Amino acid sequence: MKISPSLMCADQMEMMRHIVSLIKLGVDQFHFDIMDGNFVGNLALNLNIIKKARELTRTPFDVHLMVQNPSTYFDQLIEYGADYIIFHLETKEDIQKNIDYLKSKNVHVGLALHLDTPVSAVEKYLNHIDRILFMNVQTGYSGLSFDPKVYEKINTLYSYIKKKNLNIEIMSDGGIKLEHVKPLYENGTDTIVAGTSMLFNANGFSNNLQSFKTIRAQLPIRKECDLPLYTPETLYKAAVLKEVNKFEVQQKPLRPLQDHEALIKVMSCGVCGSDLVRVYKKGMYSPNLVPGHEFSGTVVKTNDANGSLLDKRVAVFPLIPCKTCEHCKSQKQNLCENYNYLGSRTDGAFAQYVIAPKENLIFLPDTVSYDEAALIEPMAVALRGLKKLSDLTHSNVIILGLGPIGLLAGMLAKKMGAHTVTGIDRYEFKQKIAKESGFTTTYGPTDTPPEKSFNVLIECSGSSKLLDNSIQLLQKESRILLLGNHEQDFVLSPKTISTLLRGEIRIYTSWNSLTVDPGNNDWKICADYIAKKELNIAPLITHKYPLSDIKQVFDKIINKDIRSLKVVINPNS
Repeated sequence: MKISPSLMCADQMEMMRHIVSLIKLGVDQFHFDIMDGNFVGNLALNLNIIKKARELTRTPFDVHLMVQNPSTYFDQLIEYGADYIIFHLETKEDIQKNIDYLKSKNVHVGLALHLDTPVSAVEKYLNHIDRILFMNVQTGYSGLSFDPKVYEKINTLYSYIKKKNLNIEIMSDGGIKLEHVKPLYENGTDTIVAGTSMLFNANGFSNNLQSFKTIRAQLPIRKECDLPLYTPETLYKAAVLKEVNKFEVQQKPLRPLQDHEALIKVMSCGVCGSDLVRVYKKGMYSPNLVPGHEFSGTVVKTNDANGSLLDKRVAVFPLIPCKTCEHCKSQKQNLCENYNYLGSRTDGAFAQYVIAPKENLIFLPDTVSYDEAALIEPMAVALRGLKKLSDLTHSNVIILGLGPIGLLAGMLAKKMGAHTVTGIDRYEFKQKIAKESGFTTTYGPTDTPPEKSFNVLIECSGSSKLLDNSIQLLQKESRILLLGNHEQDFVLSPKTISTLLRGEIRIYTSWNSLTVDPGNNDWKICADYIAKKELNIAPLITHKYPLSDIKQVFDKIINKDIRSLKVVINPNS
């Protein structure tokens, strides 16, 4: 792997001196950014810098043109000694005409791609160019954070050019830190452009360059994936959240599978309250991702030679742990410090296909339907919480909020020996489903259950007011389990605080679920309950829709145009 210092990020007053120092330190080439303030909203180096630098060295120069009309710069760049001229695929000029002109002048040609430009857009030019530069950040700005979704794009192109035996160098530019060097290399990057995040910072470029060389010396041999460049056969439909409240179904390209992954054909994906929050309020961790984390489907592709997983029916645990933090090492993957997550940090399952780690697959008994399996995720969350309470035998349980997790918690509490299970919810249709699902009784939020009648309270409503009022219903030495997410401030009255203290009421919290213990896997336990018909969760599914209707469905849910409990999307129906 080669390194190309981005001179835009160097001290401009000491530019020539820095170039001489970097030459002595053994850099592979130099990177010059030229901007016009039009194609991108910034200005960078002027062309005379290239001319002056060329007087100092014959080290290769690659020039990245972030300009609206790149052809107007070509002749002067050639005159000043540019070895590689890289211009953007997204410009309005004739791409092939520009490539042909530069080739006629014996200049190496590169194409640059914005972060959100698909790899497929460059396919027809690959036989005519020498380099591809992938932007890892918004084009034209320094100091931005590296976007890891570029790994997939790089790996896809790398696999394709190896398969086609093309001689194209892959460059990566923007936000690169030392921690990104190895995964960039493993996914196919040949040259990294090093700026403020990696080279020109307080640590000093000499020290940073030495650190890079140490990492480079330890890099393994790269593995090539065999999935071809995006074609109609590898496109799939997905509901993409471009930004808050901009949610639409579009064609999305499949990336290559890695050896530890499986491609899942999604058969059912539940709509979670957190999906609504992301679509209408918070957004995803990065734009243009696919939500959806409660899902099931069929394995249709792996890289395994024996194909043992093909056609297996599965639910999928969406949390992808780092496996290196202290919590992961102690088998508490739900508390992982550096996790990835299907449906919020990487593409989820409101799509025809999703890629997931093979170790996250939960194999389904034949008696569990795909729609039922989509409820295993919230069911496992409820089960994990109830386990924190230990013995529920003979308990009198009150559950605040009869959404899916509240209802599932009540059903599980009865399964685990609770004497009575009472629910509170504002909606009568949810109260009706609760009674049909085995709840002893239900109340509306303005009703008054008898005080001191309960010794376990499970909060699933997200309402601190309801919790504040309901704590007065508890006996001394009761237990409270907090399961609901709260979007507003959590406020308890002085009277309630006094009740908690004087009654020595214990408060438990729980987050997500666990699958690492083979003998106590929350997901397998839930799947077994459903398979054996020990819990009937089918009535919780009130609506089913195809993927094409998803935006209208989300609007209906958020506007309360439908009385829904659990809505599922069937992407391949």
